[in-house]
Amino acid sequence: MLASTTSRKPRPPAQRDRGRGRRTDIVRDHQLPTERDLQTIVTDPATPVALRAIVQSLREGDARLTDLLALNVSDLDHASREANLTDQAKEPHRALPFSQEATALLREASDGHAGGPLFHAPTGQRHGRETVTHQMQATTGFTPHEIRAAGRKQRHPAPPAPEEQ
Repeated sequence: MLASTTSRKPRPPAQRDRGRGRRTDIVRDHQLPTERDLQTIVTDPATPVALRAIVQSLREGDARLTDLLALNVSDLDHASREANLTDQAKEPHRALPFSQEATALLREASDGHAGGPLFHAPTGQRHGRETVTHQMQATTGFTPHEIRAAGRKQRHPAPPAPEEQ
């Protein structure tokens, strides 16, 4: 009796008969960006400086996107080229090193602010992960995960396959 009183909306054809956990509406080859792709993104003046700083930081080190977005301007130490991460849930203190290129981009991204979030909207509100991911994919064609994975792959190349005898 209860089943007949509730009406179900029919699902669109694209969503019918799909297996659990499979997204058929997303068609993307997971081609990682090359070193040349990443260098082009980081040096392109048309790309916003905050996005270039995030791309450079993701590609070169152990930074996660959430780590970068949690940074405040006061967390940066330009002299030692590192940021101080304080995540009480995981670790009391962790230093995140940066290269000279990333430090220069981070300094430019801070835009002379003395405090507050490093990566923020014009309103001063901290950028969220979804916003940055969407902007990065629209601007560069790659997700933060792909950029970080490409950087890791370039820093730690896979060993050559053993030769067959």
